Amino acid sequence: MILIDDNTKIIPGHGNQSNKKEYTTFLNMLENLKNKVETEISNKKTEEDVVLNSSLTKTYDDLNYGCCFISSEKMRRTLYKSLKK
Repeated sequence: MILIDDNTKIIPGHGNQSNKKEYTTFLNMLENLKNKVETEISNKKTEEDVVLNSSLTKTYDDLNYGCCFISSEKMRRTLYKSLKK
């Protein structure tokens, strides 16, 4: 079952109206960061180690993704806490 297609308009809780392509880019970013943080956890890194490791989000920081609503540090901390359970 297809829930969204190329004609779907996505209205996020903040920011501008979006579409399937932007949603897919966002989902890929989350999956990539999740995998990186999982690797850090498996390597016995602490929460603070992960929060301070800006290389985990560098690709997205260079695109200015962590500038505003959710900082890169907050994203790394949130992922760590959600995966460490």
